[in-house]
Amino acid sequence: MPNRIIKETIRTSKSVNALSDFQFRVWLYLITYVDDYGCGSADPELLKGFVFPRRKGVTEAQIRDALTALANNGMIVLYEADGESYFYFPKWGDHQRIQSKVRKYPDPAEYTVSHGESPLVTVSHGESPLESRIQNTESNPKENKARRAYGEYKNVLLTDEELAKVKAEFPDWSARIERVSEYVAKTGKTYKNYLAVIRSWARKDGSAEQSREDERIKSMLKYIRR
Repeated sequence: MPNRIIKETIRTSKSVNALSDFQFRVWLYLITYVDDYGCGSADPELLKGFVFPRRKGVTEAQIRDALTALANNGMIVLYEADGESYFYFPKWGDHQRIQSKVRKYPDPAEYTVSHGESPLVTVSHGESPLESRIQNTESNPKENKARRAYGEYKNVLLTDEELAKVKAEFPDWSARIERVSEYVAKTGKTYKNYLAVIRSWARKDGSAEQSREDERIKSMLKYIRR
């Protein structure tokens, strides 16, 4: 893997200096880990082994929180591809000059970022980052399949079509999304299909309500028979 460039401007960068010491360390280590296009896995379990192989005290939760902080600070962009989490450096081409480029991870231009933004084009080395602002969804079918982030913690990923189904099926759709969002944030779990999770939880809620109703009917029948 080629050597990476770290510029002296990091000393005065507002975004870099807004990071905690651990977040800063993660950011630096990720620069040495990503492929030639600035992309890498955002799976905390994998990163723990790749980025912190000798630091036994570092936890997956710490890495997950650091990735979220870096994304919120605009220093990385999170995206999903085929149910797996990835990230990339949005200004990679501004700082790195690599002659022979080998892609090891999915091209983020073909998928959506994980914070509800429009898909971004991967920058070529030596070029400025270019955002792909898709206006016509008919000529860009991938836009309809883009998964946007919902919930207070921006961790419930749904396509526009999936969100429409949630709204159509559940009058309290917003509360159901928030419920999943809080659970995911609290447990650190991720799901390949959040629409399926919402529906599954709704079925369980229905079964529980039916069981309570059955118990109420049984109690009433016992009372009547006395």
